Amino acid sequence: NPAVTKSLNTLAGLYLLMGDYDKALPLYHRSLDINQRQLNADHPNVATSMSNLGKLYCAMGRYCEARPLLEGALVITMKGTSFGKDEHDPNTAMAHARLADLLSLESMAAGCE
Repeated sequence: NPAVTKSLNTLAGLYLLMGDYDKALPLYHRSLDINQRQLNADHPNVATSMSNLGKLYCAMGRYCEARPLLEGALVITMKGTSFGKDEHDPNTAMAHARLADLLSLESMAAGCE
C-alpha cells in the first residue's frame, strides 16, 4: 500500500531531522523493501525510498552504503523523465543533488585521513 510506505518515509524523515538515525534506519529499510516487492524496479517510489535511505547513510557517514542507493535512485529517476531530457524535473534535480552531496562528503572524508 503506497500510503504505508509514504507514512514510513515521513516518520523516518522526522527521525532523521531529529538526528535519531537508529530509529530512522529500519523504517527506511522497510519502506524500500515493501516498494521493491510490490512495484516494478523502475517505479518512482522505489527511487524515493532508495534516495531517502541513501541520504540517511550519508548522515551516518556510511558513504559506501549510500552510493549504490543514490546512484540507483538517479538512474530510475532519469528513466522516468525520458533519460533526463527534462532537466527541470524536481525529482531529477533532487537525485543529482543528493549524489553530489555524497561525492562532496566522500572527498572531505578522504582529505581528513
